[in-house]
Amino acid sequence: MKRPAFISGVGLATLLVLVANVIQHQLRTPYTPWRCTLPLVHCPSPLIQGYVHPDYQRVRDIFEANLASGDDNGAGVAVFVQNELVVDLQGGWQKLNPRIPFTEDTLQLVYSSTKMLANIITAQFVQKGLLDYDAPIAWYWPEFAQGHKENVTLSDLVQHSAGVGYLDTPLKEADFRDPDSFSQLLARQPHNFGGAKTRSYHAMTGGWYLNEILRRVDPQGRTIGQIAEAELLQNYGVEWHLSANDDLEPRLAQIYRPPVVVQLKPLLVSIFSGQESYMVDLLRKKSVAYRTLVDSTPNQVPVFDLVKSDVRKLEGPSYNGYTNAFSIAKLAAMMANRGRAVVQGEPDLLDEKTYAIASAPMPLAYDILIRRPMATLKGGFGFNYEYAVDGVIFTGWTGAGGSVFYWNEEYRIGFGYLTNALKGSAPDARSLSLLHEIVYQAKKQKSPVLP
Repeated sequence: MKRPAFISGVGLATLLVLVANVIQHQLRTPYTPWRCTLPLVHCPSPLIQGYVHPDYQRVRDIFEANLASGDDNGAGVAVFVQNELVVDLQGGWQKLNPRIPFTEDTLQLVYSSTKMLANIITAQFVQKGLLDYDAPIAWYWPEFAQGHKENVTLSDLVQHSAGVGYLDTPLKEADFRDPDSFSQLLARQPHNFGGAKTRSYHAMTGGWYLNEILRRVDPQGRTIGQIAEAELLQNYGVEWHLSANDDLEPRLAQIYRPPVVVQLKPLLVSIFSGQESYMVDLLRKKSVAYRTLVDSTPNQVPVFDLVKSDVRKLEGPSYNGYTNAFSIAKLAAMMANRGRAVVQGEPDLLDEKTYAIASAPMPLAYDILIRRPMATLKGGFGFNYEYAVDGVIFTGWTGAGGSVFYWNEEYRIGFGYLTNALKGSAPDARSLSLLHEIVYQAKKQKSPVLP
């Protein structure tokens, strides 16, 4: 009988339909479990909690829609406008199995958004007269001068032009056990470009070098992480950990990788269009991108696996920060207020002079890792002209997969967004949709504030 051939044809058609369904699901609702899209299957709706000012209710609606559509899984957003907290929301799931809600107690890994925290604390040391952006790092750390690094300045380091974006030897967790030995390892590293000033993103290493500088000038010999936990929480109610030991584990949001289709799309676009892309460079083990983003990660742990690895216990001021949206927005609000406190009775974050120095625009420079020009300010803060929102330009930085640490002086907006549903580069459609509504309301609320 020929029935098996007929059945195989039906089976093939069914398989093709299922594959098409899966691909469509991954592109449209990537973070909704596939079974939750099937008929007669009930899955719990994402929970939303927190505060929103009546004028900003539309922000909550957008935030909730991102979660309900499966474009987000667990997330937080907080916003200050004109020194007032107008949004502080959390929603979705800290973990899917078992289901744990994403709440104000959840701590989210925000990757490179942590660089802004490190740069703010560095600016505070400039304010105290303990550091100078234009001074060679070797003034504070003589051993650093090895390998054509004698002329590298603090400003070079925070602007990703110090020539130490990657380490020649792949890092191991054991390298961190002895702080003095790790310090020597960093000092011995030759300049990546033979001493020639070159912009090349310091994804992992920048914070370790900042730690070595700060602990040499801090009267108590502290690292950036120790300073953040001791001073920011006490002074501002800001919680930001630069490592995560076992006691924090119950509060850590689980990271959810982008579906394979979502991960491959930008890579395939780059390959077939011939565009320069660090994602293509990552396929070559000798490339600057691979040596920076893979070899220079402790134990070469993939970025999406940091939370479930012991590597999370190692302090990483450039990439290993665990926080909440409120803490990001609170710091961003003070930066939007030119360093001044936004809550009466709290100390200023920076004085006017230091804020002006750290916020001085620097010449646009092409980054050989990111493969595009990067606009930065003297203190290492990004100037995001290419992501202007309805004509409003934000200063700050973003983190792998989606987190955003942005501020704008003109309308005094401090914005923090984080998510455990990682995509590609940030800001992405989720955070930009929120920012468009925030900017719209901020423009209605008050005319621009002149300095």
